[in-house]
This record gives sequence, structure tokens and C-alpha cells, in this order.
Amino acid sequence: MNIKRVGEYGQRYKDEFLISDLGVKAQLLGDWHEGLNFFFRKSFYRGRKDEISDVFRERALEVIQEFDLRNNIRKFKPSEFNKLLKQNRVNNRVDRRMICQSIELIKGKGGLNIVSYSVEQIKKDEVAGVYDELCKIYGVADKIATFFLRDLAIVFGLEGKIDEQDYIYFQPIDTWVRQVAERLKIIDERENNADTIKEKIISATLSEGVSPLLFNAGAWYIGKHSFDLLFNNE
Repeated sequence: MNIKRVGEYGQRYKDEFLISDLGVKAQLLGDWHEGLNFFFRKSFYRGRKDEISDVFRERALEVIQEFDLRNNIRKFKPSEFNKLLKQNRVNNRVDRRMICQSIELIKGKGGLNIVSYSVEQIKKDEVAGVYDELCKIYGVADKIATFFLRDLAIVFGLEGKIDEQDYIYFQPIDTWVRQVAERLKIIDERENNADTIKEKIISATLSEGVSPLLFNAGAWYIGKHSFDLLFNNE
């Protein structure tokens, strides 16, 4: 296994996990509900079972649809919307607060679309600003913000718009990414600082002519599917 091979698994991640998004890019940009759903498919998944996150995400989207957010945005009040979410059995307090603060973020943006807004910020070389805004959403922080921005950049082919120093905003560091970087000697086993890990991954991948985004996605893919990959390669 080497850096280029990990990047190839990043392409596999793109083909398997982002294929549906690649087919509806226009809808993601033009439909605020689809854009918000894209973001929620990152922000709801915080270490619990995916099946549980799926249920809460679907319940939240039902409330948003019934509220008719686009036409009733001026009526949106976090405290009242929180009650609606709770009534629809979005039982996790972090989820409800995250949802309300996500809506608050897009409330003042043209189009109410978190995807189109973030894409435009990346294109304008303002990714640091949108990253900071995302990190202020309760329950999001660095890993989910970078996860969202990484997949957004992959789906919309934005890597050419990313300056080298800004790749850190597209590098979610989890157990799998860290372990792959360690096995490839990009970092040593004592390295725990996320920013340092990001910088070393970016430097190592660019020097090999590999996309830091696809390497990151590929490292996650390898870690998540390690047993399948092991047995399939026998």
C-alpha cells in the first residue's frame, strides 16, 4: 500500500458514496432542501449507529418540509422550531440544536442553500470564513465541517480552486485516516495534533501528485472496509 494506492480508494469512495450526489448537482445547488439534506448527511453522523442517525435525519427533514421553511423563514424561531422537532421525535438535544443553528446560518444567505453558499465561498477563496461559520454550529466542529467541505469539493470538482494552505479545511481526521497515515510513515505513532497530521498528509500527497481530498476519503474507505478489502484481495 502506498499514497497513490490510497488515492485510488478515494476514487472508489467517490464512485460508491457520492454517486447519487454527482447525479443531482443542479438540484443540490438550486434546491435549498436538497442542499440542507446533503449537509445533514454529514452532520447527523457523530459516532452512533448510522441506522439511528438515518431515523433522526428523516424526522428532521419531515419537520422542515411541513414547516415550509422557504416561505416561512421569517417565522422561524429556534425555540419554537425546537419544540416541533421534539414533537416529531427528534429526541437528541444535540441534533435539535444543530438543526436550528444550521437554519440560522442559511437564514441570512441568499437562496437559503448551504451547499450553493459554501460552493461560492470556496470559489471566491473564502473557505476559511465558511469553515469558521460551520464550526460555530453546535455539534459540528472541525471533523464534520471538513467532512462536508471535502465531499462538496469532490462532488463539484472544486479542487482546482483550493490553495495549498487551504487544504486543511478539507481534511477530516478520524481514527482511520490517522492510522493509514501512520502506517505509511506520513506521521509517527506519537503524533496527536490534528492540524499537524493534516499538514503532513497534504505535503506528502501533493509531493506524490495525489489529491489530498481523495487520499483522505481513500484512507477512511480502507479503514472502514478493511476486512472486506482483506478477504476480497485473497
